Amino acid sequence: MMNLALNNATNVAQADHGDRGEHASYLFKACGNTQENMSKAENKEIALVSEAKVVKSGVVRVMELQERGWSYVKP
Repeated sequence: MMNLALNNATNVAQADHGDRGEHASYLFKACGNTQENMSKAENKEIALVSEAKVVKSGVVRVMELQERGWSYVKP
């Protein structure tokens, strides 16, 4: 799922910029709440791809960006 999301982010970034490493980290955020809950359920730390940056709440981040005119693309 993360790779699919990163590929979507890459496609968007390449439309204007062309560098996955630089722009995917700007576009790809991971929900800290989900990561924490998954870690508890699995009883281990959940690793993320290196491009991911953790935000407290993914849904809140999406709402904030939509309020600024961003679009949501479901992977």
